[in-house]
Amino acid sequence: MKIPPSSFRGGAFLAVALAATGAVGAQPARSGGAEDVIKLEEFSVTDSVATGYRATNSITATGIGMKISETPIPISVVTSELIADVSADTLSEALTYVSGVGTSPRNESTFLVRGFSGLISYRNGQYRRQLFTTYNVDRVEVAKGAAGIFFGTVRPGGVINYITRRPKLEQSASTEVRAAMGKHNYYKGEVYHNQPLSKQFGFSVGLAVLDAGGDQQFEYNRERFANVGFTWRPADRHSLVLELENIDRSRFYLSSYGSRAVTNSRWLNNPVALAFPVNQSTTAAATAMRNWLNSQGYSANPLAPNFVPTFDIFAPIYGPIDPQGRTISLTSDARQTQRSKTVDLDYLFKISNSLVWQTNLNYAYDNTSGIQPSNGDTNPYADGSLRFQTESFINKRYSYNIDNKLNWRFEAVGGRHVWMLGQEFQSVDFLRPGYRDAQLRYNNSPLGAFVTNFRPGVSPHASVYQSINASGQDFNINRWTLEEQFGAFFAGQSNFFNQRLFMIYGGRYTSFKQKYTYSVPVSNGQTGEADPGVSPQAAILFKVTPEISVFANGSRAVEPNYSIDADGNASEPIKSKSADFGLKTELMKGRLVSTITYYDLERGNLAYNDVAKQAAIGRSPYFIYGNTEVSSGIEADFNLSPTDNYQLMFSYNHFIKAEVSQSNDVTRIGAPLNYNPANSYKLWNRYNITEGALKGLAIGAGLRHSDGARLSGDPLNQVMMPAFTTYDLMFSYATTIGGRRVSAQLNIKNVTDKLYRDGTDGYFADKRNVIFSVRTKF
Repeated sequence: MKIPPSSFRGGAFLAVALAATGAVGAQPARSGGAEDVIKLEEFSVTDSVATGYRATNSITATGIGMKISETPIPISVVTSELIADVSADTLSEALTYVSGVGTSPRNESTFLVRGFSGLISYRNGQYRRQLFTTYNVDRVEVAKGAAGIFFGTVRPGGVINYITRRPKLEQSASTEVRAAMGKHNYYKGEVYHNQPLSKQFGFSVGLAVLDAGGDQQFEYNRERFANVGFTWRPADRHSLVLELENIDRSRFYLSSYGSRAVTNSRWLNNPVALAFPVNQSTTAAATAMRNWLNSQGYSANPLAPNFVPTFDIFAPIYGPIDPQGRTISLTSDARQTQRSKTVDLDYLFKISNSLVWQTNLNYAYDNTSGIQPSNGDTNPYADGSLRFQTESFINKRYSYNIDNKLNWRFEAVGGRHVWMLGQEFQSVDFLRPGYRDAQLRYNNSPLGAFVTNFRPGVSPHASVYQSINASGQDFNINRWTLEEQFGAFFAGQSNFFNQRLFMIYGGRYTSFKQKYTYSVPVSNGQTGEADPGVSPQAAILFKVTPEISVFANGSRAVEPNYSIDADGNASEPIKSKSADFGLKTELMKGRLVSTITYYDLERGNLAYNDVAKQAAIGRSPYFIYGNTEVSSGIEADFNLSPTDNYQLMFSYNHFIKAEVSQSNDVTRIGAPLNYNPANSYKLWNRYNITEGALKGLAIGAGLRHSDGARLSGDPLNQVMMPAFTTYDLMFSYATTIGGRRVSAQLNIKNVTDKLYRDGTDGYFADKRNVIFSVRTKF
């Protein structure tokens, strides 16, 4: 594996960080009062601090383990027990029953939180780009709204942080084994072993394999997972955790399935439109459709107000072979391979009873490569045909993170406080091999020749390799993109009046740098600069009674925006703000826990592609500046356990608005954001039989509903996503065999085999699936 240019800088930063921790470690310890004693265990949370589906503590929103009921931020936690009950293979499945969170059935990296989508996911507090599986995941925390201090460059909806299992010294040696099989040749095996060797040292090992087909032709998914962790506590004041992880995946490229093409019913199969002359070699279907609509006096008519059930953006199906347009794919050789390697080193030093130093070092390597359809018509020609290209792509990412924090707990002015001073540095090198053309222009990928006059379901399956080979393009240039972020922050947590008033306050300074390097000279080289930004945050919670609390919070955040148009005009940094007002309860002696929140979010200085200007001038990119997106709504989460053997989770989200509020293009003002249903609700419950002949049997059931909503805010694309309601079932039976506890589980997902579209891309979700698994621990 080639070492990127910044690796030497990264090594230097690691050395500096370790030297810093050593210098701090040399300071003498100081004593503090018993009430001020800070414990190392507070800097990590596990599902040992959870009962069933209810977690009591969270670390994502505050950087230190804190009771959720006393945190003035809405927090949802998906426990390991819920992940197991719903048989989730990916984070998107695990988040199915969390309010305000949307996922995509065909893109695991796309999450939607309170109306805003993007890569907003973290692993143990460090940014994660791909392979969001549930291997070795202990819990998933969703901190909604205010997150400006600890994460800086985030979307205003919130962040998703999943926490992995680490070696547990306080537990005896144990091994967990799970084997599963299901429809479509689904086979999965997992083994996790925890081995404490002493009170000071232990390790854990995790291994997993997944081989699965799918309900669509050519579909396959193969994954391999390995993880090893070490915990060392040489003394009461020191803790060192090292974790190494590797995940490999190979699969058929999912965008080659029938899903979501859109058209105008006046155009498709209209005899008048069929007579309209079109040269598919030079004219895209969308352009041809627009020209024809204009010629017929429909210039104000949206280009695409209708789904075509039998078409996909890349891989449609046409005609009677599959009227649902989902089963047969366009290509048989499209593929994608992914690999992620991660190294985490976390060090804690308890300087005194009131001072703790933290250093977190992270290295991550992500590689995504493959060959796939590209530049495909999202709209068919009038005769139902289309054209598309293919591309071969390689995207490698090397990242280095160095975080240092000093935590001080003390009492003053009638309250108890924890102050945190932090520094974070991230250096990311992206390697994107590409193609340099005759004009010396860099292109992200070698592109295949256009496949034209393709009639899905009629023409033979096209080969992406044949298209690439016909073009003669191949990789002949490397582009390195170096991005660096530096952040420094202060975060304070205080409580007063005998722990009735809780506050979080502070701010963060973040600076950004970006630099492009090419292996050979190019005529379209890029550069990027982004102004630094400050992210303040404040939050307050007041316990009206021991069971009922009210809270409010607000935050601002800044994101780098490196977009530069063809004339050299740079975009301004993206700035966002969020505000929450809500109620938290712990009623019935903690058996009924709820959070009800009103949220109001804004994200501004966005740059939209100016497709019309690009087409008119013949150069790209050009942008429409001055865009601001807003969302506001009400969300509610309830966790009920009226008895020890019954649990129920219910969540609800209502969007009051989710739209573009400002734009230099007046036609976009008021346009909805991508797929945000006005109402969505989710329910999951489980009942355990604890006595009688059926003792050991558990039954779980869930439902998920979303209203219909616009697929896109594009004024030319007014396609509606239909409403849907789906149901899931779970049956499990636990017993003792040979002195060992064994459980068998049956999951039926999408019980009614409903065909429906989901997510911001409008893809079809999975149809009914059945998975049987057996689990034991010894």
